[in-house]
Amino acid sequence: RTTPGRRLEGCHRIMLALAACVVALYTGDAYVQLVRDFTQVQAQPHTVFAIEFFAGWCGHCQAFAPVWKAAAAGACAARPALTFGAVDCVADYVLCREMGVSGFPSVRVFTAGAPPTGEELATCGHGCES
Repeated sequence: RTTPGRRLEGCHRIMLALAACVVALYTGDAYVQLVRDFTQVQAQPHTVFAIEFFAGWCGHCQAFAPVWKAAAAGACAARPALTFGAVDCVADYVLCREMGVSGFPSVRVFTAGAPPTGEELATCGHGCES
């Protein structure tokens, strides 16, 4: 029979494993910049920021991470005009809520003329499709 203490211990192990997934998605990546606030995005008017909003526990996000990294690496010659980033919506829940993120992964494009919450990639005005 499982005691409440053992159940709690098991929950802590699961939470630590999930936290490791979150950290592992983009930490240390040379081409995807982890974004903690949007002052760095808004301060650069001649740069297009492609930002993925993710949750480390999300299976779709885990599957998408290698694709996002490869896209960022492939576009490295365009830096700083095109910068790839990612926001961890588990660690930065309030930021993601303020940005109106409702699902994961979500990709938005931020440019000088874009709304403060960016443009969903599926609806950007440049004819892109997702």
